[in-house]
Amino acid sequence: MKKEANNLVTKSNKLVEANYKSRLTIREQKIILYLISKVQKDDSDFKTYTLSIKDFSEMMGLEGSPKYGEIEKITKNLLSKVIEIYEEDGLLQIHWLNKVKYNDGKGTVSFSFPSELKPYLLMLKREYTSYKLKNILELKSGYSIRVYEILKKWETIRHIKIELEKLKEMIGIDNKYSEYSNFKLRVLNRAQKELEQNTDISFTYDEIKEGRKVVALKFHIKSKSKVDILEETAVVDDLYDALFIQLIVDFEKKDQHLEKKVFDRWLKLADKVWGNNKYIELGRLSYQVLNKKTVDNPIAYLTTLLKEKGKNAENRSVHKNIPVEEAEESYIPNTKQLELRLSGIGDTLKKKKILSAAKKK
Repeated sequence: MKKEANNLVTKSNKLVEANYKSRLTIREQKIILYLISKVQKDDSDFKTYTLSIKDFSEMMGLEGSPKYGEIEKITKNLLSKVIEIYEEDGLLQIHWLNKVKYNDGKGTVSFSFPSELKPYLLMLKREYTSYKLKNILELKSGYSIRVYEILKKWETIRHIKIELEKLKEMIGIDNKYSEYSNFKLRVLNRAQKELEQNTDISFTYDEIKEGRKVVALKFHIKSKSKVDILEETAVVDDLYDALFIQLIVDFEKKDQHLEKKVFDRWLKLADKVWGNNKYIELGRLSYQVLNKKTVDNPIAYLTTLLKEKGKNAENRSVHKNIPVEEAEESYIPNTKQLELRLSGIGDTLKKKKILSAAKKK
């Protein structure tokens, strides 16, 4: 399992915030999240996902030689678990898995997801949450896993207020821990300790009361993993440079000089709104603004738009409601497109000078 600990678990945000109608045990959650980590977000269809009985036993914390009876009991129970997802046209109730098969003579077990989960695990381009599988493997409480996922979604915004009853629904708590003091001790404080010790985020929280009753919690989320940031630096730098040069050139065509400090401010605001998709979405929004004929000062206009979107994101509003024309799908920063878009400017040396000079400002 160690070699797969760096696999990414990627879920749509709707799935992250879904109600766990049938609470998953810690073992069941780890099975599901391991299987999701085998799904690539650009896959067009589900595959059959296979796990060796040895790895399965290790992940379940089963000691000694594999006990097929115990493993079969775990998967049988998992097949009965239901999740609730609020879709545009109504409530979807669905099982996590539609099939589990033990492969005789191979020492493996195969799992299949129902097709209804495709929109929440496949071809994800926006509004999704990703984290490394290793962040949940050492957690001892299924509640802690759910708290981690929910807060990970809001990591870039840093603060999120969640109604207490809604939080319990998402975590999978029905009538258990009806007394807030028990919920605080058994769920919140335990999750706080486990996330601090084993994951890439930590949190504190404030209790929001009506009279003496706690009705909501405001979480304050802190990123604490420098290792993950370093691992992603090379990719981020490529996207940063590609989009920055691209926008310098495009804004120059409108007689607008884009400074690095302004671009950095845009990225910070975009991160609040789109998280990992900030480069793509900022590129698209820039295209929209630059092609809006009624805008005299596109830099100021784009800054205002991003501020509004940031405020809406903090209030959990739909940031797409701010009116701007539709963007072109082709406006996505990458190295190849960058070379094409700069082809009329001059040779490679000139391109490098543009970036170097811009970064000094």
